[in-house]
Amino acid sequence: MGSEETFGPVTFFDADWALPNALADDGQPFPHRDELRRLAQGHSTGWQFDDVNWVPDRSRRPYLGLARVDLGQRETHLALEDAERTVQVLLSTVALRSGGVVWQRSGPAHLLVDGQDAESWYAADRVQPAGEVDHYGQRLMATGINRHGPDLATLLSVPLSADLAEALRMLGEAAAVDSRESRESRVEGRRVIDQRTALALQDAAHYHLATHARMSPENLERHVLGDWPYATWAQEVMRAIAACLPGGGIEGDELERAVRTGGESGLTYSFVKAAHRREDLLARCDDATTRRSAARWLDSISDARLYMELERELTRSRDLLTARALRVRNGIMHGTPSPTPVLESVLDLSRFRAFEAFWSAMEAIAAGRTMRAELETRATVRAARDRRLHAGISLLTQWQDDLDEVT
Repeated sequence: MGSEETFGPVTFFDADWALPNALADDGQPFPHRDELRRLAQGHSTGWQFDDVNWVPDRSRRPYLGLARVDLGQRETHLALEDAERTVQVLLSTVALRSGGVVWQRSGPAHLLVDGQDAESWYAADRVQPAGEVDHYGQRLMATGINRHGPDLATLLSVPLSADLAEALRMLGEAAAVDSRESRESRVEGRRVIDQRTALALQDAAHYHLATHARMSPENLERHVLGDWPYATWAQEVMRAIAACLPGGGIEGDELERAVRTGGESGLTYSFVKAAHRREDLLARCDDATTRRSAARWLDSISDARLYMELERELTRSRDLLTARALRVRNGIMHGTPSPTPVLESVLDLSRFRAFEAFWSAMEAIAAGRTMRAELETRATVRAARDRRLHAGISLLTQWQDDLDEVT
C-alpha cells in the first residue's frame, strides 16, 4: 500500500506519512489534508501514538494507519458504528482472501458533518509498544488490500439488494466483534461471549446470502465449503515458504525476490517459483522437523498424488468441523453453549463460510451475473482441476499449461 489509498467509500492513510504532512505548514498536499489537520490539532491528546505526539518512531509501537469513511448523506445516528463495520468487513474479507493479519482497531473515531467535528468516540486502550513484528502477515495484508480492495470498493459503492445489504451489515458487526475480542482477549468471559456473538452473526449473514443467491443455506454452504480444502492447502504452502525464510528473508536476497513476485491467484508467494526453488528454500530451514513439514507441502505443488492425499486429509477435517459447527450453532440457539475449546475450533471455518459467500456475491456483481452462476462457475473450475489431478497432472503442470495457453 502507498501513503494514501482509496477503495470506494474507504480511504486508508499511512499515519507516519499523513500526520506530519497534515500538521506541517509546508507539508505535502493530499486528499482530505485540511480535514485531518483540524482533527489532529483539536484532539492531540486523544490521538497520541506514544509519549511524544505524532513523532514518526516505529521502534516503540506497531505500524499505524488511519481510515476515513465517506458515509454520504444520512442521519448521524449510529454513523460511527456503521463506519467501523464498513472498514472491518473490507479488512476481514481481504484477510480471508490473502491470508494476511487483520489490522486491529485502536484509538479514537470522529464523525464530521459538513467538515465540522460532530461526535467523537475514544477507545479505552492506547497503542501498545510493538512486540515481534509479523512481517509475513503484514506483507500478505498489504498485497491483499492492493489486489482485492478495488473489487470490494465496487461492492461498497453500489446499491445492494436488501438481503445483501443486511449480510454486509452483519458481517461488519461480526468483524468488529472479532477485532474487539482480539483487543480484549485478556478478559476470558468477555472473549467467549464475543466469539459466540461473532459466530451467530456470521451464521445469520449466511442465511441472508443464501436468500440473495436464491439457494438453500445448505446448498450455499456446500458450494462455498467446496473451496475450503484448496484454500487451506494454499495457506499451508504459504506457511511452509515463510518457515523457510525466517524473519521475512534477507533484505535484497535473490531467493527472497524470486518467491515473492505475486503468485498463483494473487498470493504474495509465487507457488510456481517456490516449486522450482524447492531445494534452495529447504536449505534455509533451521531444523529437521521444519524441513520435513515444509518439504511435504512444497512437494505437493508438483506431485499430483501427494496433493490429493493432502486434500483428502483437509476434506475430512472440513467435514468434521462442519458437523461440529452445526452442533455449536444449535447449542448457542438453544441456550446450551459448547465448551470454549470446541467453540474456538470452528471459528475459522465459520468465518470462511460467511466471508467466502460474501466474496462470491461481490465477484458476481463485478462480473454482471447472478451469485448462483458465479458459484456454479467456481464448481466447474474446481471439478476440471480435480479431474486433471486424478489423471496425474500436478497443479504445477496445470498452471504452466494454462499460462502457455494464455501466452
